[in-house]
Amino acid sequence: PVRSYFVPDEYFNDLTRKNICENRDEIYVDCGAYDGESVRDFYKWCAGLYDKIYALEPVESLKDAILKCCGTYHDLSVITAAAWDKNEPVQIAMGSDLSASSAVYLLSGAKTAIIQGVTLDSIINENVTLLKMDIEGSEMQAINGAENLIRTCKPRLAISIYHQPQDVYDLPVRLLELVPEYKFLIRHYGAGLYETVLFAAVDSDDLKL
Repeated sequence: PVRSYFVPDEYFNDLTRKNICENRDEIYVDCGAYDGESVRDFYKWCAGLYDKIYALEPVESLKDAILKCCGTYHDLSVITAAAWDKNEPVQIAMGSDLSASSAVYLLSGAKTAIIQGVTLDSIINENVTLLKMDIEGSEMQAINGAENLIRTCKPRLAISIYHQPQDVYDLPVRLLELVPEYKFLIRHYGAGLYETVLFAAVDSDDLKL
């Protein structure tokens, strides 16, 4: 369902589609695909013109929700794992309903679960053009696990930077270490403290500055 208190298509509103024909070779990686809503938003944004979609969501019970939402899309790969800086099991803190919320950092007294962490560098060997991350505080670890992909492909990025206070500074600094040519745009969506997104692109024309 659409979350009415957020801006729809927030990860794509400020990315420019120059010419629809140029998007036929999009390879999109969605870290934190949740129930498939952001995958569906990508599909609308590119008008179905893409080569491949990778949807990473570590909560096993949400795989069926993604397939229900997006199962008719061609070349969709749903990976039940969390983007991380190593290939290893990761302990996550759980909300009251793991299918509704989870965080890849341990909260004192919280219920926990073990999920599989993977590096994007180890599972994707394609020319990724667009990378989205909304992964509850583990964005830095995921970037570190994708440093070869980011350096080599220089994809456009849409990364949440509101989960950890230091991410507003640390994530852009780390990304510039990997790709010095990146230009940045920060947008805040919604009325509360949540939903602040860092966009990055080598070509400033890809951003709605």
